[in-house]
Amino acid sequence: MEEMKKAESELKQKQAKFDRSIDRFINQIEDLKFTLKNLKYDDDKSHFKKDSALNKSIDELDMGTRTYNALKSKQMVTLAEIAREKPSQLLEYSGFGKVALAELSEILEEHSLHFGMDISAHLKESK
Repeated sequence: MEEMKKAESELKQKQAKFDRSIDRFINQIEDLKFTLKNLKYDDDKSHFKKDSALNKSIDELDMGTRTYNALKSKQMVTLAEIAREKPSQLLEYSGFGKVALAELSEILEEHSLHFGMDISAHLKESK
């Protein structure tokens, strides 16, 4: 009986470790999906439109209260700060789930932006 409980406990530990690995793998796939989906924006020549969108405050955006509060708690106040994040990073924030991620993805898309953007050029220009 003791051996059976020990084996069951080991099995549960291995299952939990496996589940964590699968979650990390799924997050990586989600990051790649977002990157591939939004590659078309990298060729966009409307830099002026992107720059003005990157400076847009989250106060100006139509989003849910929970999403807004989660961003505020992380001191993220512009679209630029959101666009440079990867989806998996955002999902690690307290109060931030898949609904908020989908909401922000839609907002970014409306402004010809996407997650995981390299905004370093924009940051240099705005200084």
